[in-house]
Amino acid sequence: MKKITFVVFIALLSLRCSKDDASLSEENRAIIQVNPLKNLNNGLVKYPLINSKAVQVGEIEVYHDATSIYVDCQLNPSKKIKKAGLYLGDYKQIPQIKNSSTNQSYNQFHDFETAISSSLFTFSQAVLNFDENGCIYIYTLFEIEDTETEMTEVAYITTQLLPGDTKKHHFLYCVK
Repeated sequence: MKKITFVVFIALLSLRCSKDDASLSEENRAIIQVNPLKNLNNGLVKYPLINSKAVQVGEIEVYHDATSIYVDCQLNPSKKIKKAGLYLGDYKQIPQIKNSSTNQSYNQFHDFETAISSSLFTFSQAVLNFDENGCIYIYTLFEIEDTETEMTEVAYITTQLLPGDTKKHHFLYCVK
């Protein structure tokens, strides 16, 4: 009798657990789908590009193939890129926002003669310093021009991997 009661209890418990999974809110489902730690679609991750007022001015997409990592920057319609600094490497070498105006801090630094609304930056995996897990830190800093006001502002990616975690201006990207 005890064994039968135990089996019935386990069966009811498993049914209850599967119902709990089905009751995830739409918001929670969205968070699960864009988890940047998952290597789906060749590692495709998306992060907002924000200005110093915490207003989103565009989006960064990062993905890879067997030989390269791609950083695709798409800005909102009234925004244009004037300068772009991109760093892919070790955590200890991530440029600090206060000191990041020098182009020596970056793997790639671009000063565009004519401001552009989007750009795809390509990095060869062969020259990047990945950690033992096949991961690398990515940091971006852009100088953005607002075409409506002709004002220039700084924009960078921002991440918040865990609820309540402080926002970061870099993220870990893994290719393995």
